[in-house]
Amino acid sequence: MGNNQFKKELKKGTLITLKQRVEIIVILQEYADVYAWSYEDMPDLDTNIIVYKIPLEEGCKPIKQKLKRVHSDI
Repeated sequence: MGNNQFKKELKKGTLITLKQRVEIIVILQEYADVYAWSYEDMPDLDTNIIVYKIPLEEGCKPIKQKLKRVHSDI
């Protein structure tokens, strides 16, 4: 959805029927101006809610861990 200037991408479930998929797309296009696509669209949002902080002890260095792959059938 969206235009070429700012592409708005949304992922839909794969277990829905074609009719449900079409209905969802129609509703999303009809109400596209209601959804917040970026944080700039939500100026009154409290940043204490949306900002993720990793609590670290003073003086401890973060350690980058090895990426863990998930089985494709899950």
